[in-house]
Amino acid sequence: NYFVTNGISLSFFGMYFFGDVDNEGLAFNGGFNMNNLSLGGGVNFAYSYPIGNHCNLRASILGGTLRGNNELKFKSLPEPRDDYRKFRSIIIQPSVGVQYYPFSNAGFYLYGGIALTASIITKYQFYYYNDHFYDRDPNRHVVEGSTFGFLPMVQLGLGYTFRLSESWSLGLELSVQEGLIDIPYMNLDAWPLDPSQNSD
Repeated sequence: NYFVTNGISLSFFGMYFFGDVDNEGLAFNGGFNMNNLSLGGGVNFAYSYPIGNHCNLRASILGGTLRGNNELKFKSLPEPRDDYRKFRSIIIQPSVGVQYYPFSNAGFYLYGGIALTASIITKYQFYYYNDHFYDRDPNRHVVEGSTFGFLPMVQLGLGYTFRLSESWSLGLELSVQEGLIDIPYMNLDAWPLDPSQNSD
């Protein structure tokens, strides 16, 4: 396969966050939220190595920014409003996966991989009335601060490789990443938050 080859790649990308801080349930169930989009989100360095005639083994290290904000949903709620959440973070993500080229003469590929994402949450802010920290205190509280988390993730994607020459290629890829755990210190958005993380 002409598209299965070894080499080093440099990628620029944007990221859209979906999770607890946005809306629970299916992605985009509250509509597209520009507050959750990180344009120019980061840089990805990858090394690809051919395994067989249809696959590349790809190892990557990604660094970028991520943000989430459920302001659109929060403003639509009646008073007293509950659970306004937002965060900003810097992420570092090593990963390994396989690019599978099903067609011998086309650059279309499927990607599957696993990753461990470190999230350095530089700012979080949560409003709530519920009993997450204060045992059903009826007054609204605000917690804010910074923290960190680690999250194992599964990556799935599809893309296309354009071979410009023997030495250069251009690729486009659309991927989704799903976290496998959602507990304090093992998430990307600081939610759920352990009481020991509360700097209020």
